[in-house]
Amino acid sequence: MPLSKRDRYVTDAEFWAVHANWPPMQQIGMELAWLTGLRREDIVNLTRDSVTDEGLLVHTGKTDKPLLFVWTDELRELIDRAQAMPPRVRRHLLCNRQAAGTRRTGSQLFGPERAGKRYRTALWQRLTASTISGPSQPATRQTPW
Repeated sequence: MPLSKRDRYVTDAEFWAVHANWPPMQQIGMELAWLTGLRREDIVNLTRDSVTDEGLLVHTGKTDKPLLFVWTDELRELIDRAQAMPPRVRRHLLCNRQAAGTRRTGSQLFGPERAGKRYRTALWQRLTASTISGPSQPATRQTPW
């Protein structure tokens, strides 16, 4: 019996293989998702105000309840990398080159919003297949860089 979409999870090897082929800003977004379990929209809406002395404070879009991710060495290093990325003067932690940190930025980071979930799923499948199996299946991706 074939697995449903919810039964098929990305393996660690697939995640890190795809991660290695993306630009640094997308890598940080992937790592934030990996560490926190946050949704894409919550990650792209993170601002510098989300960084507190206690940790990373996130108001999720789904429940609007605050979540505090207390500092770990790994989370601190990741946030420091995000803040060091150009452009240095910006409101959002993840942004495009013009420092725009909007829903559109999320689309640029992780695939066009108007194309929706099917596009992102197909893109992930192509990237995973080409990364795992080698260059015989070329991957395509859209990126603002």
